[in-house]
Amino acid sequence: MSDWVTLGLLLLASLAVSVVVYLVAVLWPQQPPKNRSVQEIRRRIEEEEADE
Repeated sequence: MSDWVTLGLLLLASLAVSVVVYLVAVLWPQQPPKNRSVQEIRRRIEEEEADE
């Protein structure tokens, strides 16, 4: 292959890898903090209702 084709393939591959890394970083599911879980929020609401 010529040098230009190799350069083009290298640029294309690096662009594809960077897009994949970006998507993984943005879309990766993150764990909510412990006091922000559904069970914890439900428990706090039930405690508030019991206090009233």
